[in-house]
Amino acid sequence: MDKRAAVVNIVKGQYRNCQVIDMGRALLLIPPADGRYGMLPLEAMISLSESCYRSERTLQQEVTIQMSGSTRALPDTSQQVLNVLGFDGTAQRTAQEAEPPEVFLRFGVMTEATEVAKLYYSKQTILKIVPPRYATDMQIILKVRSNEESEVLTKLMRKAVGRRHRKCVCSNARVRGYSYIFGVVRIAQEFMAVRDRVEYYWELVNNPSPSWQDQRKFINCWMAGVDFK
Repeated sequence: MDKRAAVVNIVKGQYRNCQVIDMGRALLLIPPADGRYGMLPLEAMISLSESCYRSERTLQQEVTIQMSGSTRALPDTSQQVLNVLGFDGTAQRTAQEAEPPEVFLRFGVMTEATEVAKLYYSKQTILKIVPPRYATDMQIILKVRSNEESEVLTKLMRKAVGRRHRKCVCSNARVRGYSYIFGVVRIAQEFMAVRDRVEYYWELVNNPSPSWQDQRKFINCWMAGVDFK
């Protein structure tokens, strides 16, 4: 088995619920049709050093870390996104519990699907994952518990995202007792502060330094159930 095939097989094992397509310079992850992880395909770059191929264990570890770091949705700790979208008050009023929905963010660039990609799925757009500072678009994921709240917030998400000229791809499929609502917006001026703050969490997840292991563990536990798998 060649090196590239080995990498693709590792990713397929890591993302068993997704269809994994080798695009040459990147890997395309197509989520399951039931919508539990949204309906937007993700394009993730993977860059490995020659030393990673010296042992199967090292290669497995490096591929897993890189893919988890790039595809993981990060928390909006201040809930500022709800305020920018204009329905934070509604979200709180519809919640059955005394806390608003959790908000998670994934950053990238919306691109047209290539001819190769269209062979595998019918969607016309892909979110190419990049670090927040390079992103032009942002996928917003709301995590809610109640069905009533999910229905209200799905309608609000469609309306809010529609004003920003990005097609809203929502799903309220339940995962581990929660519903996840997905939408994509262009990063306009009002989202700049959100993007800059989340850049810090991106560094926590993706920084290879051993001294950051505790922080990465914290983020990973925080994000349990929201990772793109």
